[in-house]
Amino acid sequence: MRNVISLFVGALVVGLAAVSPAGATFPGTNGLLVFSGVDTNSASVQIFRIAGDGSGGLTRLTPVVGGVWNESPSWSADAKLIYFDVFDMNAGTTRIYRMDANGGSRTLSDSTTPAAHVFPSVDRTGTRVAAVEFGASGSASLIRQRPDGSDRVLVAAGSDQVSNFSPQYAPDGPRILFNQVTFASGGGIQSSDIVIANNGKHLKTITQRTDDQFSSPSWAPDAKTILAVRDLPQSDQIVRMTPGGTNIVVLLTVPSAEGFVASPTFSPDGKKIAFERCTPKNPQAGGDCGDPANPSALGSLWVMNADGSNPVKILDQTTTGVQPDMSSLSWGVGQ
Repeated sequence: MRNVISLFVGALVVGLAAVSPAGATFPGTNGLLVFSGVDTNSASVQIFRIAGDGSGGLTRLTPVVGGVWNESPSWSADAKLIYFDVFDMNAGTTRIYRMDANGGSRTLSDSTTPAAHVFPSVDRTGTRVAAVEFGASGSASLIRQRPDGSDRVLVAAGSDQVSNFSPQYAPDGPRILFNQVTFASGGGIQSSDIVIANNGKHLKTITQRTDDQFSSPSWAPDAKTILAVRDLPQSDQIVRMTPGGTNIVVLLTVPSAEGFVASPTFSPDGKKIAFERCTPKNPQAGGDCGDPANPSALGSLWVMNADGSNPVKILDQTTTGVQPDMSSLSWGVGQ
């Protein structure tokens, strides 16, 4: 899976760039989208806010500080808080923080252990945060903990061959949806599946009926449907399925020559789906939308109807100077 491979390598080398999670969508009226994006003016990764129809323009929520990237934002259930991870190249740390909806009251929401924590997702009660923990060997484990970093619990262990990405709490309870990648012993990816952790204990792989590779899983606000990206040899597809992995329906197909898609996420009312696209400047050479030092592709933000019809671009790097870094997208409820 090309996007998983490139972003996984980026995670180890250039700041733990995400593997395309979508932030939890809780039910309600439609509020604002948040995403992390490459700011070409500052050559950094920051967190931005935008309306679901693109109106009103962009609002940058995080300050530009040299050597610090702010990534992978995810709304709380009431949309009063945004959880995100901060990669500090100066200190060599990656921690989870939270801030209010306007970017204020920035607070550490993590322990100070050496392990890097990324891709946070908070449950509906606001008392548990799921995240990916990178160990010293580079293994990616799935954990959950309290918002102050205490009471850490291992949900799914990583290893040299297995890594876990893109955790997302269900909007109706303690289930955690995530992407599990198994690497082949000779290199490359053996499998990339969608897994659900029930009550943080029992793990169920829901895409094991097929050899297709899946990533970027996210819940519908009623928790009855799951979105994901399916990577095929000649295209990327945004698909929906049941929480059991059945009734897979293709909503959108993007040919590989036109780049790839990431982070499909429902609106709180369940009627819209937002997603990110990355289009290489040179299709033969490929491209990266998440590295400010390597602007080899153009990122954009799109919204379509829940049945996949009428995709509309609401943000374009060429006109705003900001592009989604393909690391996350979260749609909050209206205030």
